[in-house]
Amino acid sequence: MLFGDLDLGALPGLRRVLSGLDAATGRHVLVDLDSVDTLSPEALGVLLGAAARARRDGGDLRLVTGLEHHLELLRWSGVDRAVRVAPTVGAAIDTA
Repeated sequence: MLFGDLDLGALPGLRRVLSGLDAATGRHVLVDLDSVDTLSPEALGVLLGAAARARRDGGDLRLVTGLEHHLELLRWSGVDRAVRVAPTVGAAIDTA
């Protein structure tokens, strides 16, 4: 679970965490955004890149959020067309 602001200052840490997951071929990753206050466009780019690498390596990355402001941003940016988004962790697991 991520928390706080995913803004420019948080990007190095986000990249580090996600790159550690890249090493595991076939890994399915859920990124829970419900405790994230701010989700910057740059953070969306990092998440999209991680999702692409996961799929390339036989895995998947899914976003979890039931927060309307995050859902609106994901729809507006088109991220919801590139990465599966579920309202809860349980729903994300059920659609695996």
